[in-house]
Amino acid sequence: MTDNIILRCEGVNKLYKQGEETIYALKDVSMSVRRGEFLILCGKSGSGKSTLLNVLSGFDVPTAGKVIIGGEDMAGMNDRQRAKLRNEKIGFVFQSYHLLPILTARENILSPLLIGKRPVNDKFFEELCGSLGITHRLEHLPSEMSGGECQRVAVARAMITQPDVLFADEPTGNLDKKSAGELIALLKQAHDRFGQTILMVTHDESLLPYGDRVYRMENGTPMLV
Repeated sequence: MTDNIILRCEGVNKLYKQGEETIYALKDVSMSVRRGEFLILCGKSGSGKSTLLNVLSGFDVPTAGKVIIGGEDMAGMNDRQRAKLRNEKIGFVFQSYHLLPILTARENILSPLLIGKRPVNDKFFEELCGSLGITHRLEHLPSEMSGGECQRVAVARAMITQPDVLFADEPTGNLDKKSAGELIALLKQAHDRFGQTILMVTHDESLLPYGDRVYRMENGTPMLV
């Protein structure tokens, strides 16, 4: 694998049987993500972009093909092995935040490190929270924060392990226009400041200029724009 390639997939297919018909959610997908790149997958609903994101991040398995992240091939891994790989190499930002309501922002952010029994890098934690503008909200519960603040906490949680790749699935989907603009600018800032590799799925065409490369999904196949 080329040193500059942090994630790649080869010949990935994802198909479902619907009666006698075979439905391809992904069809012969081969692509790569460079270290430090901000790559965007766009497309209409049902185009396969979220399915591809789930396969690349190990939340789902392809029917055929392989996915290699940080030099590790997920083919043949069981659920436990994939979960371990996700904790060590992957950060994920969901559209709906998925913060634990009984934990403070600080506790939510640090939870991946606690689960993985990994030490906290206090300096990185402080820099990360400062760059996302949430230092003053760390002792608050999710119910005490705005949607934009909750999503910033979710981004910090995804980045706290300094993952090989940060995946973001429609991260601005539940935000108003102002908050969405602020969040995407912060993701870009994290990409520039920390060298974070980001792969983001969106249907919002206005976000495409933020990407170093953009792939448009159509009928389960990504095409470079």
